[in-house]
Amino acid sequence: STRESFLAVRGVGNKKLESFGERFLAAIAGHCAEHGVSRDASEGTRPRREVVTSQPSPPTGAEQPKRSAAREAAATLFRAGLPIAEVATQLGRAPSTTWQYLVEWLRDERPISIAPWVPADVEARVFPVLQGSADGRLKPMFDALAGEVPYEQIRVVAAFYRKAEEAS
Repeated sequence: STRESFLAVRGVGNKKLESFGERFLAAIAGHCAEHGVSRDASEGTRPRREVVTSQPSPPTGAEQPKRSAAREAAATLFRAGLPIAEVATQLGRAPSTTWQYLVEWLRDERPISIAPWVPADVEARVFPVLQGSADGRLKPMFDALAGEVPYEQIRVVAAFYRKAEEAS
């Protein structure tokens, strides 16, 4: 309900405060007045809830935590070979989050190919750089690829081949 508390919202900086702050604060005040609710929620009034699926994760010898509903939905879409943009749209998630879901899924499962997310020519460029990496750090691999391969695709190739090494 204040400019200071609006700035505390994740993703809001001075630019958004100046551009939208007054409109948001007025809308919040109007909504609260209309519905008879407090304008300021105290910390902890809306605890986060964790959503877990009823399906167990694939066994790996060590007990794995269950996937969230969003991650399980993403896994289903990845199994169908849908591209990142489409999965992100269907889940209502940012592409960066969806790439992370893909990497996590690749660590759990072993698809035949990563072609829906990384073109074969890019995979062929990344693989030898990955093999030559002593510590698996991304920045040196990104630099070795002349900055031409996005970090997300390097991560996907690394997760795919890491799983292949574990299987052999």
